[in-house]
Amino acid sequence: MRVNMNPGALPRVPRAVALGTFDGVHRGHRGLVACAYGTGLVPTVVTFDPHPRRVLGRAVSLITTLDRRLELLADAGAADVLVAAFTEEVARMSA
Repeated sequence: MRVNMNPGALPRVPRAVALGTFDGVHRGHRGLVACAYGTGLVPTVVTFDPHPRRVLGRAVSLITTLDRRLELLADAGAADVLVAAFTEEVARMSA
């Protein structure tokens, strides 16, 4: 599995992307990665660090560290993971 912090570093290929914090990488998360894998596209996960709630000034108790989350995502079958920095600027972006 390739891990990148810069979206420009990812090869430009057709992807199936799952987006979220993926704390704990539970059964539902694994199901999303499996669906992405099943498309025949490159199964890719975009996750955030730090957790968005922390940036927004809210309390959050995380189940896993980022390193452990990446291990679990690799075990789930993600080919690429983009770790996006969640900042106040990102929080202000429109959908």
